[in-house]
Amino acid sequence: MFKSYNINVTGVECSALAIEELLDKYVGRNNYTTENRSPTCSIYSACKNRLILFACDIFADELTAFLISGCVSFVWDRAALTSLHPVDHIRYIEKLRQRSDVHAQYLINVYWHPEPADQGPPFSISADCINTLFPCPRVARNERWEGTTYQHLRERCYRIEIEILRHESKFIHCSSY
Repeated sequence: MFKSYNINVTGVECSALAIEELLDKYVGRNNYTTENRSPTCSIYSACKNRLILFACDIFADELTAFLISGCVSFVWDRAALTSLHPVDHIRYIEKLRQRSDVHAQYLINVYWHPEPADQGPPFSISADCINTLFPCPRVARNERWEGTTYQHLRERCYRIEIEILRHESKFIHCSSY
């Protein structure tokens, strides 16, 4: 789909198998290259280097802005936050902020269920949790499955636009709508 737009896509996934299955299905087997950057990080490239996927731990020290060719302007988190234990949420969001442009946009898909927040995965992510992670005046929310038979597991999607003012590489301010 991104091929019809003039954009570059960079992704991070902890499972090399998941990346290979995705590329085999959508790009075609043998239509991508793999570089083993280190024992814990591989780089997959396709579509004339417009699609770059990193197979590594999101918290790895080697996953730097330099490695991913600069900061990103858009982050789509498709259930990564909800797969992490709540004790890692702030560390994860801070890692995303460190790799984001000053005016980055986030699309975060999470799951909510009535069980305690520390039971999972998927771990339940409430609106209060999002507001804590992104202390912004407004966060747009779209809840799927509202009023359906799925009463115990709901997917929620949050669109967050942030403005990062960097001072000594620390996050200072966030605003959203």
